[in-house]
Amino acid sequence: CDAFLVATGRAPNVDGLGLEIAGVEFTPGIGVKVNDDLSTSNPDIFAVGDVIHRPEFKFTHMAGTMAGMAVQNALFAESPDLPVNAPSRVLSEICVPRCTYTEPEVASCGLSNTEAATRAGVEFDVYTSSLEHNDRGILEGDNPAGFVKILCKKGTEEILGATIVAERAGDMLAELTLAVQYKLGLSQIARTVHPYPTVGEIVQQAALNYNRARMQKLGS
Repeated sequence: CDAFLVATGRAPNVDGLGLEIAGVEFTPGIGVKVNDDLSTSNPDIFAVGDVIHRPEFKFTHMAGTMAGMAVQNALFAESPDLPVNAPSRVLSEICVPRCTYTEPEVASCGLSNTEAATRAGVEFDVYTSSLEHNDRGILEGDNPAGFVKILCKKGTEEILGATIVAERAGDMLAELTLAVQYKLGLSQIARTVHPYPTVGEIVQQAALNYNRARMQKLGS
């Protein structure tokens, strides 16, 4: 190995902007403090993207989303319409997709692992599927250890979040993000026809495990 890259994150550069004079609260190296609607301590100033103090929203795709939210909240506060590129006017109502572009990729949304759900005090059921028997994955030579893990509220099909570990995991995450955002049940994913052969079928296979767990034997 000739070089070793350590990616430890990034810090917002807000020094020298005169935020103190404008009455905008911020913490050096952390970012500008924003409210749920992206307004700052100065109600006439909004902040979006990597400059805000909320690390869980610091993604390129969220920067664009937050820009639309800020425009809607700043200029059209009285309008009932939603931003053109966001499901809500406030951060707390948005399911954020996350992806780490390693090999294989790691993608997730919502309460995506058992540790997070436990810390949140949420009881859950887990449904999984692997790439081991996925025909497209076999054809492409993908890592057979790839998998999908979906967490549902215990005893229900309400999806709390999910994790995908696979090549192109980020490409498959949108379906689950949509389901979490708009509260589509896991059985609805199971009953949605997925094209064959695709790696994305592992999402449906995990969802089918929810339906299979509720199947009754003939004559029972």
